[in-house]
Amino acid sequence: MIYRFLRVEKVAIPAAMAFIAGGLGLLAFALAFPRFIALHSRVGTEGGDFVKGLLIGLSIAFEITGISALIPALAAKRRAGRDRDSPQL
Repeated sequence: MIYRFLRVEKVAIPAAMAFIAGGLGLLAFALAFPRFIALHSRVGTEGGDFVKGLLIGLSIAFEITGISALIPALAAKRRAGRDRDSPQL
């Protein structure tokens, strides 16, 4: 459903860029959070590693979604610009 939303031309590029920026932000948080957030002693290192891996996986998924939506949108925009600038015979 979200990917169908990304097919609309007016919102495809900003939405894809939002996915990419969100993925990068989530990746930065995933790499920095073990230093700044103290986990309970019951969770241990395994729990912290699980959360870090989960956040890194989500950030990779956001990046892939953003890039896979951005490439067709930019290609369609380029195609439309080329059609507009081409001389009519």
